[in-house]
Amino acid sequence: GDVPSPEHRILSASRLEAWSTCPMRYFLGNVLGLAEIDKPEEIMEISALDLGSLTHEVLEEFLLPIVQRPADERPQPHEPWPQSERDRLRELAHACCDRYEARGLTGKSLLWRMRRSRLIADLGRWLDTDDRLRARLGTVPESVEMRIGFEGNPPLRVTLSHRRELRFRGYADRVDLRTSEARPIEHDYKTGKPKPQNRLDDETVL
Repeated sequence: GDVPSPEHRILSASRLEAWSTCPMRYFLGNVLGLAEIDKPEEIMEISALDLGSLTHEVLEEFLLPIVQRPADERPQPHEPWPQSERDRLRELAHACCDRYEARGLTGKSLLWRMRRSRLIADLGRWLDTDDRLRARLGTVPESVEMRIGFEGNPPLRVTLSHRRELRFRGYADRVDLRTSEARPIEHDYKTGKPKPQNRLDDETVL
């Protein structure tokens, strides 16, 4: 039979993409609830999915205490991240890498050591990129992992033809505010092998 349309469910953008590009994968994963099970002893290197999760965890842990401060005590648009915060990000990254390694998700030792080293360097470059982006956009960090469509928060609604409607839920990796007009800017972190149009410093005006 046909794979059921997700129209009447609140769904994530990734689920909609799976339904439109590979209905069978959507059916197996999101209708039947089936998933592949990795065996740690067979993993050669950390998967793109786990690497993305690790990176998001590090950045969330790093930014959470920042956004909990009063707005005037957060990094201002032309204020670079200080060395103390750079050191804290590095420590958080090493701790998170250790957790993933203990769970058997990082693969063979030599490959992981090289990938871990690149990840730490990438996070340092992320701070450099963030310095430039905040200065260019005039923004201050406001929120991390903002929930949309969960726990009483309304979903994002997109109206289609013939009065049909799609409802989305998900998480905004990070939201900044433009200091000049209190205008929100949403950031979506891209990791692994992103599509050509996606970059670490992509931003979307809400």
